[in-house]
Amino acid sequence: MQWKTSIKGFLLDVTGVLYNSASDGIGEVIPGSIEAVKRLCEKSNVRFLSNESTSTREELHKKLLKLGFSIKLEHLFTPAPVSARYLNSKSLRPHLLVKEAVEAEFIDCNRKNPNCVVMGDAEECFTYDALNEAFRVLQKIDDPLLISLGNGYSFSFKHLYFNVILWEILQTNGRTLFGRRRVR
Repeated sequence: MQWKTSIKGFLLDVTGVLYNSASDGIGEVIPGSIEAVKRLCEKSNVRFLSNESTSTREELHKKLLKLGFSIKLEHLFTPAPVSARYLNSKSLRPHLLVKEAVEAEFIDCNRKNPNCVVMGDAEECFTYDALNEAFRVLQKIDDPLLISLGNGYSFSFKHLYFNVILWEILQTNGRTLFGRRRVR
């Protein structure tokens, strides 16, 4: 079959494809996924993508190893390190509204006098005060830029509805990167 020779590799999502999240923080392997990944890696180039923004790439990698996947760290792509590279390439100075552990992904970014806001699934760090601070940063910027690390359908924490609030900020400020402008 000719299509087999034209395939150069595979991109696989992580959550919901390799494993499902669970309340234990580790998750549950989707039956057959470990074997499928092993077979794909033996026959082709495979890279793994995740919109995970509540943990670092290293933490997600450790979780996948613990679940039984043999995945190289350099083959795993998550939004925080990609965003950090983007910020540095554009000389952007972020104000971070992310979970505390994820701040480590931005260690090489200049965060003095922010000229953009980076928002992820901040969970317990996503408070009215933190959101208000991020909004004030955006209000001070002539051409405000909000970078969203994820685009999940919803996230709620103590009655804060992440996408609704994100949508309101976008309507007020007009620009986004890596996110979406609609709420489902």
